[in-house]
Amino acid sequence: MKWLTQKQVKEAAKKSPKAAHDCVIEHWTQLATCTFDELKKVIKSKSNIINSCYCAFCSKYTKRQLCSACPIRIKTRKDYCEKTFYYDARGYFNVFLYDQTEDNFDLFHKTAEEELKFLKTLRA
Repeated sequence: MKWLTQKQVKEAAKKSPKAAHDCVIEHWTQLATCTFDELKKVIKSKSNIINSCYCAFCSKYTKRQLCSACPIRIKTRKDYCEKTFYYDARGYFNVFLYDQTEDNFDLFHKTAEEELKFLKTLRA
C-alpha cells in the first residue's frame, strides 16, 4: 500500500474543504482496509500514523489549539475528535504498536472501520 504522506495531507488541506475531507477519508480507508503486514510495515517506516500530522482537517481547521470550523467539531460539538472512534482506534493502534498480534490488529481494525463510517457522514 502506498500510504499518504504528511506532505500530501498538508497539500490537501490547503486546497479546499472537499480536498481535505477526501484526504481524511483516504487516510482512514487505508487504516480500515490495510492488512496485518501492511500495518507492521508502515509502523517500521513512520511509527505513528494516527495523529494530527496525518489529518487534513487538523491541518486546515486547527487554529490556536481550537478546532472551531472542523467538520468533526461541528457535528460532535467537541474539540479534538472527542465523541468519535478516533481515540479508541488510536489506543488500539498503540497497543498493536507494542504487541503485534492478530487479536490486537483486529481490535484496531474494527475501530478504524467505525471511525471511517463516522467520517463518511460528514459534509465537506
